[in-house]
Amino acid sequence: MAKRSAASRSTRDPEPTAAWRMVILHGPEEMRKREVLTELRRAIAQEVGEVEPKVFDGASAEPAELFDHLRTPSMFSPFNLVVVEQAEEFAGRHRELLERYAAAPADNSCLVLQASTWRPGNLDKAVARIGAKIKCEPVKQPEAIAWVTRRASEHWQAKLPRESAERLVRRRGTDLMRLDVELAKLATAAGDSRSIEPELVDELVSRTSDEQVWALQDALLNALAADRPTGSRSHAGMVIEKLHEIIDLSGQSEVLVSYAVSDLVRRLWLGANLQHRGVPDSEIGAKLKLFGPGRATFLRLMRRLNRHQLVRMFDQCIEGDRRSKSGYGTPLSNLECLCIKMVDEMG
Repeated sequence: MAKRSAASRSTRDPEPTAAWRMVILHGPEEMRKREVLTELRRAIAQEVGEVEPKVFDGASAEPAELFDHLRTPSMFSPFNLVVVEQAEEFAGRHRELLERYAAAPADNSCLVLQASTWRPGNLDKAVARIGAKIKCEPVKQPEAIAWVTRRASEHWQAKLPRESAERLVRRRGTDLMRLDVELAKLATAAGDSRSIEPELVDELVSRTSDEQVWALQDALLNALAADRPTGSRSHAGMVIEKLHEIIDLSGQSEVLVSYAVSDLVRRLWLGANLQHRGVPDSEIGAKLKLFGPGRATFLRLMRRLNRHQLVRMFDQCIEGDRRSKSGYGTPLSNLECLCIKMVDEMG
């Protein structure tokens, strides 16, 4: 059996086995459910041969038909694998029947209950004795990066460099199903080289609003952390120029840029507090999701500012937002003032 993916399976989850008679797969991460089901089918195939699952819709499935299928030997296969999708609806109506079945399951069948949400109860205890209950939770960004790298190689026969993986996850988030769709597109576009370069990700994967915020922060971060040419006023002019470039040339709204600035200050504040407590840079980078070349720039700027300066900068972000929402000045002029004050705080 293939080894489990660290990004999609908890180290506490048991390995699927043909001895399981019932399985509860619950949670929002659909790709993880698909992976567990694939491993279960592989385990069954190793013991009794290939088996094709019979799928029921939990919203409309009739108990008699479902349990008859589980208890009736098939003339085409020595084993019955039954999957109930939207199982929370089926269990809500027929939990007592499921508990009775779990107390005496069919010998050559496995019932898989797939649900987005799940109400725990006595059924869970019964299932634990004859199978497993696995929570399929969303993964975090580092886990998603590791997952897409492995998935590209093992499933799509493509090479995904670290920088490409980071860009893909930042653009598409951590939903594994969505990431897999993008990987299929990228692997095809990579052609004979089978190498998914960062430029290809930029070209084919559209940016989400979250990734746009990261890009805006990177631009402002580089401007703020740059060496000052002749003084703070000249440096402030460089930051304002970058601000106008983002808004005028890239077409980003002042609201999104304002959020990006405030969120950057918030992350600098969190990083400074972690550093004050003696947390190493590697752990700060992981907690604040710092990846790529921007990580060193962020840490350098964070060390340049003390916590009192960051408190004042955060207060200025709040005041700028209040002024914009109250009609005092335009959002752009308030952003310009905010950036100038941020440069002044840096001394």
